[in-house]
Amino acid sequence: MSQRRKILVVFLFFSFSLACNLPENTLKFWIEYLLEPFENSRAQACEESGGAWDIEYNRCDRGLEPLAPAIEEELPSGENPAPAVEPESASPAEVDISALAGTYVGTTTFGEAIAVSLDGGTVTQDEIIITISEDGTVGGTFTVKVEGPPKSSGDCHWQVFKTESGIISGQITQPTGIIDFEFEKKLELVRNCLDGNNTTLYNSNLDFTIIISRDTIMGSGPGGSFEATKQ
Repeated sequence: MSQRRKILVVFLFFSFSLACNLPENTLKFWIEYLLEPFENSRAQACEESGGAWDIEYNRCDRGLEPLAPAIEEELPSGENPAPAVEPESASPAEVDISALAGTYVGTTTFGEAIAVSLDGGTVTQDEIIITISEDGTVGGTFTVKVEGPPKSSGDCHWQVFKTESGIISGQITQPTGIIDFEFEKKLELVRNCLDGNNTTLYNSNLDFTIIISRDTIMGSGPGGSFEATKQ
């Protein structure tokens, strides 16, 4: 039976059912009979478009299927690409310590600090000598002397003389580093009264940070600072 005839039959049947009040089951049968061709055509269109017809909910499920894994194209024998090479990390430039080797001579600020502690005075000697060998071994000496200002009280006269000297040691592998200063400090009190002259000795070790740039060593630490130039 053609679709048009089915529609006509159902129309006549509905008219008859309204007049005769047919049972609900009979009416449902004829409705499904009429709609069956439409549902079949919708299911077919759904499947042709890549969907799946859901009978329970009477709808087209167009959920996307997972993508198929990509197929790697194999190259002909002997044409396989070379494995990727990771870039090498930049290595720090090597320092030629032998280029820093030599003797450096200069001055310090040690005397200035001593003069302040003596309420004034005169720096009579200030010298520092640093040697660096080709393997980076550091050595040297330093000497600083300060004369305090003469003082008096009545018939008592006195003056303080202070000397700081010592040995430098250390090892460097680059133009910066830390070296050791071994201080020997001597404080001399010269006076014509009380118990006369007096001398005090004491030692200390201090670390100094150095930077070598353009044939010049600059250093700083708790005892002050210094600068020495390559000879």
